[in-house]
Amino acid sequence: MIVTCNLRDFPRNTLAALGLEALSPDDFLQDLVDLAPEEMTRVIWSQACATSNPRLTVSGILTSLRQAGVPAFTDLMTPLLG
Repeated sequence: MIVTCNLRDFPRNTLAALGLEALSPDDFLQDLVDLAPEEMTRVIWSQACATSNPRLTVSGILTSLRQAGVPAFTDLMTPLLG
């Protein structure tokens, strides 16, 4: 698997011949939520707890992730995080 924002440079047919696939970061993270929602929730909480300068809340982590280009992931995680 290749995780990239540049999916255009990784043609599906070429990758399939190699047994690979390319996913956007947003799709990759959504797949992780589908596979392990509780673990992903723990990861976001851990990230928030580990921040110090500036201190970020869970909401702040989600805002940063949305701005970084993973909006569908943040939409999926928001209700899981309460």
